Amino acid sequence: MKKLILFTFILSLAQTSIAQNGTTLKDRNGCQFIIDSRLFYPLDSSPELLKTYSLKWTGKCFFNFLEGHGILGIYDQRNKRKWKYEGDIKEGRISGYGRMSKDDYMIYSGEWKGGKRDGEGKYNHRNGNSYIGGWKNGKEHGEGIGNYPYTSGESYSGEWKNGEKHGEGKYNYKNGDSYTGELKNGVRHGEGKYNFKNGASYTGGWKNGEMHDQGVFIDRYGNKEKRSYIRGKENTIIRCPGDRRCKPIKW
Repeated sequence: MKKLILFTFILSLAQTSIAQNGTTLKDRNGCQFIIDSRLFYPLDSSPELLKTYSLKWTGKCFFNFLEGHGILGIYDQRNKRKWKYEGDIKEGRISGYGRMSKDDYMIYSGEWKGGKRDGEGKYNHRNGNSYIGGWKNGKEHGEGIGNYPYTSGESYSGEWKNGEKHGEGKYNYKNGDSYTGELKNGVRHGEGKYNFKNGASYTGGWKNGEMHDQGVFIDRYGNKEKRSYIRGKENTIIRCPGDRRCKPIKW
């Protein structure tokens, strides 16, 4: 009897540890799945609305939580929406490799960890936007390519950090311009080259998305000019050694 009580207590602790910081859905057998409302948007995790969702799972159940490889289906009876996941689940959370679709449209295929996209994978939005590359903790991270034909008509290939374009990369703009160089938190920052669609270019410093410090401007005819900028505005005064004032250097 004591052994049974001890086992029940340990099982309860294990279930509490697994489910902490998460909201759970249960299938008809009481097996639980830990959801992330951001992943299953617009699934609402409030206790009352969770009653309108149904869950089906074809894999195993371990300590009352989904486990192993299988097919997971979630149906929102109130809004008539459905999600389908085929892949690996560990301790009630999506972990490993798997593919997820929403309303029969594939939105993500790749690696997962702890219920979030983590590793290498491809994300597709119904509007045509997409991203393929590295993920960490549910956000774009590492090397990746993002295409946004619907929202902005732009594309980016390069380094990411915590969901932001960060590091070295190439940005193609809707108007035909492009930028190759350093970015910080999604904007041009550091050293980089901006190519205008008319054939002109600027190579030099950037800060918070604007031309900053020294750089070289080449017009569409190939004429070169060294320029200086402060927060996007051309600086007509350049400091020379000895704190003397010099005119901008023209080539």
